[in-house]
Amino acid sequence: MAITTENEWRRLIAARKATAQDSVLAETVLMQFGTASSPLLIECGDEKWVVKGKHLGRALVNEQVVGRLGMAMGAPVGDVGLVRVTEELRADYPAIPPQTVGLNHGSRFVEGVSERRDFDDTALDVNRDRLALLAILYGWARADDYQAFYRKEEPRYVYSFDHAYFFPGGAEWTPESLHGADAAAPDAHVVERGKLTQADLVVAAPALECISAEHIAEAIGAIPEEWNLPEGEAVALAMYLERRQRELLALLAPPGQEGGDR
Repeated sequence: MAITTENEWRRLIAARKATAQDSVLAETVLMQFGTASSPLLIECGDEKWVVKGKHLGRALVNEQVVGRLGMAMGAPVGDVGLVRVTEELRADYPAIPPQTVGLNHGSRFVEGVSERRDFDDTALDVNRDRLALLAILYGWARADDYQAFYRKEEPRYVYSFDHAYFFPGGAEWTPESLHGADAAAPDAHVVERGKLTQADLVVAAPALECISAEHIAEAIGAIPEEWNLPEGEAVALAMYLERRQRELLALLAPPGQEGGDR
């Protein structure tokens, strides 16, 4: 796996910058959740999206990047995208913060799941593969907030939707905090709660190995200009993710292949 240079990252990310055409249009506000970020449940065409406004700052960058990389891995993170809120919609719903007009973070609503909680021993037999993917994703990005959601009916699948406080420094990360992070490892908390073995993680590792520089650039390039992620910080995040991907894959190499060419 070749290491991508800073100039290559700039080119890759710039080629994938998001626009309003990459978003879905918010049409009807259905409700507001009573959690810290006060997300909205919004109808967009024939779909429902949970929307967090761009006034939440760097937290939305985390949500988009971790969500998109989780999707690329096939991890149970739900679908994320951009939701466009118009001035006309806010006029109909004055409770919407004015900064929400424009492009916001959205996660496609999943029906029939529990309230957020920590990972536990719910349906470990059907969730082993899902938890292994989450342990790798959480270790890759570096999680600092554990919120699991479970289907209320069988099979009791686990999901992960909230990733606002991932990365070193959480919603206040900087290039310096990324650079100073310790080496990556599968997330110990998810491993412990999911009773995962090294073999479980090795089986899940190809999902991370399949992530290319283009996948990382696409996830970061999806951040709209109006979210104010400077180019230098976007590149620092890409380099952080590539480094930790290599570190994780070295730890999860099958027996007899440790080290390899990574």
